[in-house]
Amino acid sequence: MSKLLYLIDDQPEQLDLLTVYAKKSGFEVKTFTRAADCLEDLAKGTTLPDGIITDLYMPEMDGITFIQSCRKQFGDSIPILVLTVSDSTTEAVKAMRKGAWDFMTKPLGFERFQVTVENMLERQSLKKEIALALRESENRAEFSDIIGQSEKMQALFKTMLKAAPTDMPVLLNGESGVGKELVAKAIHQASNRSEGPMVVVNCGAIPENLIESILFGHEKGAFTGADRKAEGKFKAADGGTLFLDELGELPANAQVKLLRALQEGEIEPVGATGTVPVNVRIICATNKDLSKMVKDGSFREDLFYRVNVLPIHVPALRQREDDIQLLAEYFIRRAAVQNNQDPKTLSKGAISFLTGYPWPGNVRQLENAVYRAIVHAETKTLEATDFAFLSPDMTFQIEDDPDEEILPLEVIERRYIEHVLDLCKGNLTQAAKKLGIGRATLYRKLPQGGSDD
Repeated sequence: MSKLLYLIDDQPEQLDLLTVYAKKSGFEVKTFTRAADCLEDLAKGTTLPDGIITDLYMPEMDGITFIQSCRKQFGDSIPILVLTVSDSTTEAVKAMRKGAWDFMTKPLGFERFQVTVENMLERQSLKKEIALALRESENRAEFSDIIGQSEKMQALFKTMLKAAPTDMPVLLNGESGVGKELVAKAIHQASNRSEGPMVVVNCGAIPENLIESILFGHEKGAFTGADRKAEGKFKAADGGTLFLDELGELPANAQVKLLRALQEGEIEPVGATGTVPVNVRIICATNKDLSKMVKDGSFREDLFYRVNVLPIHVPALRQREDDIQLLAEYFIRRAAVQNNQDPKTLSKGAISFLTGYPWPGNVRQLENAVYRAIVHAETKTLEATDFAFLSPDMTFQIEDDPDEEILPLEVIERRYIEHVLDLCKGNLTQAAKKLGIGRATLYRKLPQGGSDD
């Protein structure tokens, strides 16, 4: 998916030249003749650009004033390039001190434009990766760490923004691998408790006989092996947020104690003779239908209503097809940074395959698939065949044995087309779009055809 540049210049001919250069370099563009108009557009916050190029000398608002306003509103999240004439480099340096990434002098050549802009965006991407790695090491996350431009993700962000400032319990529901923990961390980071701890507990990974001790702590000698006092996760999260993942796995006896902790704002450690006050916000997550569990008696009804105050659904990856390419390219860049390598690119065929795949394991599966494809890829471009392991019916492996039967290219092509058609439930128009070919071409390649539904 191409990156978006905002271009600002009060001279139409210069703006036209920048537009030509940007589109020739593969960028999407949005142009402005007034810096104030660009600031107004940015304030809407619907879609922020990947970078901005602005002229330095403009009436009403000059480039330096624009940069200062941008930095005040958005920090350094949007890199900015300034344009100036060759005898005004002193002003350009001043602009850089105010927050510009670099400057370019007029008259501007295409090669200089392309190299400078790509270097700016590549460095910004690396900066984001480093910042994300630092936040992950500190068990933190921000809204910007959650990748998604689809309607479902925009709706999710709006709900998260409403939930974050409150102290009400949040229940995240969604399939495994959709990123519920990342959503929980982002809500915590945007809340009034962001300075407090964010403690994560996977209820499904704790032995049943240790759940109460781990959640609420224990006194020394409370049970065999308790050779010292332990405070527990609730106390560790005091003043912050406690994230209970896989809540549906919590056994009945622990459900009772959890309910009391939420109702009374206090916990009773195992073996203690009294209670301990705690100030904790609860965010829970589950991939199970808790309301159904309430009906069959495996989950307490009173606890369900206590944790289900602000329910938030995190959509499955197959429900937000528009984000798949964004995520795949993000994982490719991240792998490149981690391994100190140049990032690979995705071919049109690979993009078509990835966006058509159902992703039962969601974002986690996509991440693993991208890393696996990168390891085994022979070229700098990832092709659809590099992801053949996702579909057992797609047998693209060619053995080293010269006597091994090698399938003709047309057979492999037909099998892949049949696979995409199957994903599109036989719809020729959708399949042709995903394959990047015309409907008539697809029909000729597969005479038996499909439906137009």
